[in-house]
Amino acid sequence: MLGLALIGCGGMGCRHIRGLRKLKDIGAHAWDLVAVCDVMLENASRAADLAETLLGKRPMIFASLDELASASDHVDAVIVTTSPDLHASVGTAAFELGLHVMVEKPIALTVVQGASLIGAANQA
Repeated sequence: MLGLALIGCGGMGCRHIRGLRKLKDIGAHAWDLVAVCDVMLENASRAADLAETLLGKRPMIFASLDELASASDHVDAVIVTTSPDLHASVGTAAFELGLHVMVEKPIALTVVQGASLIGAANQA
């Protein structure tokens, strides 16, 4: 079972939780949403509530990727749905932690940031 964490729990993050429910409904469920992470803890709590309602299990709540990494050894991959200006830095940090990463579009705001993220992926 792949342990997933959602990083960024605003509107797009909640849409991804709804998408995970659709995957679960069709039997594509070789994953478990184990954590949600947002600097705004009220957003993370709301996403955890939604996940509990739609997926049947409440994920752990974290305020930072560092906190998540130090507290949970159940995360294998992250879905990055932060604001676009943070996609590259959060994605790079997740790769450096040895995690698999899916970044919502755009992967970065500049070509340089995008190339840096791709470089981090290639080194992971």
